[in-house]
Amino acid sequence: MLYMTYVLSFTFVAFAVIGMNMNSCNQSDNLVDWSEKRPLKWSDFKAEFPSIDGSADEISVKLQLYYKFDGTLEYDVVCYMDKSESWTFEKSDYALNHEQGHFDIGEIYARKLRKAVQKYVPVIKYSTIKKLDSLEVMYHSLLEAEEERYDEETTHPTRNSIKQRYWDIKIKNALDSLNGYKRNPGHKLKHVKYL
Repeated sequence: MLYMTYVLSFTFVAFAVIGMNMNSCNQSDNLVDWSEKRPLKWSDFKAEFPSIDGSADEISVKLQLYYKFDGTLEYDVVCYMDKSESWTFEKSDYALNHEQGHFDIGEIYARKLRKAVQKYVPVIKYSTIKKLDSLEVMYHSLLEAEEERYDEETTHPTRNSIKQRYWDIKIKNALDSLNGYKRNPGHKLKHVKYL
């Protein structure tokens, strides 16, 4: 019987006047799985502030789809933040909330991807397994576009606290509407960090 395991990884890096970083989860001390019980802390931003013009903060959020198919599909979609690729210059409550928003948007798209993959579970075949790859690419593109909209409305050209509050509510509502697609801890495949 053919046994296949695929790991796809996309890194979403957002640059803003206020920092953010989104990363997928892993078994490393530098990776933080998204969890509603574990909000971001400034101590999660461990990378050195680069000496470049531009963003005061950066968060590295990653979305990964792992799957194994040996006649039955097993999968896991994770959203995590990589501490070693995230930095901050300004440590304010507003900035941390903004960065948490980026991480939460990553989880929204992880849930949307879980929902999409779940539709394939009963009908997947060896000949159609590659469709999962194209789903991840599609959700990666959608996430990037949403990240850009979020920054444009909340931080460019300057901070907009009214728009930030609007996005806070929008993000919470989106997470709530996708509650049925939270990550199932018992559903985990073995995770390996791929660079």
